[in-house]
Amino acid sequence: NRISLGQVVVDDKSNEITAIPKLLQMLELSGCLVTIDAMGCQTDIARDIVAAKADYVLAVKGNQPTLHDGIKAFFLRAIAHGFGQVKVSRHETHERGHGRDETRAYCVCEAPANLPDRARWTKLTAIGMTFNQTTRHGKQTVEVRYYILSKKLTARRFAEAVRRHWSIE
Repeated sequence: NRISLGQVVVDDKSNEITAIPKLLQMLELSGCLVTIDAMGCQTDIARDIVAAKADYVLAVKGNQPTLHDGIKAFFLRAIAHGFGQVKVSRHETHERGHGRDETRAYCVCEAPANLPDRARWTKLTAIGMTFNQTTRHGKQTVEVRYYILSKKLTARRFAEAVRRHWSIE
């Protein structure tokens, strides 16, 4: 709904990792889709979200190196083979405004059984990738992000979740 339902002050000498579980306990999450950036991509947090009868979309970066590298390798192989051997849901958007020209591509696949580190993640069902290409003042940038999901979403629904998360950030 594009609103923030709560906040928790991060203690001195602490970070979001300790505050997120406190916030999750305060909220009624049943039936919700919880999105969290890479700092909150923690096995305990994923477990707590699922225990609250909710689902997650968690950004994966270098703080989970084995998982990140496994997802990246999976998508690089799938792309190299044109997704010919993998079932994929895809969605693409194109926007112009504020001096930018942006193309975003979203892909969601079932989490492979041999995904490194998969067993540590409660209800890990799918993996996602976003590919953002932005041109601003003639300069082009490309950004790729990876995600884990506890529920297989269509790429369109995945795109909505990711974009809405960043609109709140």
